[in-house]
Amino acid sequence: MGDYLNTVKNCELFADIPENELPHLLNCLSAEKKSFAKGETVCFAGSLINSAGIVISGKIHLESNDFLGNTSIVSEFTPGRSYGENYAFAQNMQMPFNIVAKENSEILVFNIRKFTEPCIKDCSYHKILMTNLVTSVATKSCELSNKISHLSKRTTREKLISYLSEQSQLQKSSLITLNFNRQELADYL
Repeated sequence: MGDYLNTVKNCELFADIPENELPHLLNCLSAEKKSFAKGETVCFAGSLINSAGIVISGKIHLESNDFLGNTSIVSEFTPGRSYGENYAFAQNMQMPFNIVAKENSEILVFNIRKFTEPCIKDCSYHKILMTNLVTSVATKSCELSNKISHLSKRTTREKLISYLSEQSQLQKSSLITLNFNRQELADYL
C-alpha cells in the first residue's frame, strides 16, 4: 500500500488523517487498487455503484454520450482527486455518465458507505471522514455551478472566455496551463 499513500493522504477525503493510520483506515474501507488501460471504461452509465475512487495515477473523465454518439466531458479527475461519492451514497441512483480512463490509470476503489458505519475496531477517524466527505461533495457542487456558469454563455467565444478567465483567477496568472487538449476543451464546453 505504501506506493500510493502519498497520493491518498493528499486527497481531500483523507485530510487530517495521520499517515500512519491510513493503511488501517483503507483496510477498514475495503480499499482495493485497480488498473485501467487508456480508453478502458471504469464504470458504464446506468450502473448502480456502491464504491467511490481516488485516482492514484493517470487521468479519468466523466463523459456523457448523446443519442447521436457525441461525447461531452463532464469532469476530469487527476491523481489525488476522488470521484463517485455522491452516486455511491445515493440509494438506487444510476450513474448517468461513463467513467473512462484517458491514460493508463490506477484507481483506489473503496466502499464509501463504510464512512458512516461504526468500525468494529473502534476507528476514531469516521467523524473526520464524514466532515471531509461533506467538504468534497460541496466542492464538487461549486465546480459544477462554475461549469454551468460557463455553459450558460450564449456563444462559444463567451464560454471559452468565461472558462479561461476562471482558470486565470484560479492560477493567479495571465499565463495559464490547461489540463485539456483542444478537442477535450471543446468537449468540456
